Amino acid sequence: MDMQTPPTGAPPEMTDQQKKVYETMKRLSATAPEKGKTADDIMKAGKFGKGQMLGWIQDMEKKGIIKRVSRDKAAWYYLAK
Repeated sequence: MDMQTPPTGAPPEMTDQQKKVYETMKRLSATAPEKGKTADDIMKAGKFGKGQMLGWIQDMEKKGIIKRVSRDKAAWYYLAK
């Protein structure tokens, strides 16, 4: 397993909504591949609408803020920055 330093503050290039997703993931300790969370986990914890949240996650993935891994036939997400 690769040892990563947990992310500290939210990267500045994010929208307000993306920062809320970031903080929710941080609160859920989704800071490494083995600690990843599903979109449903993040949605429920942050009380986000699923469609909007998935769009924010995709944008954050393109920026390298979030990484996606496949596990148990589902996508799991964790913070990369």
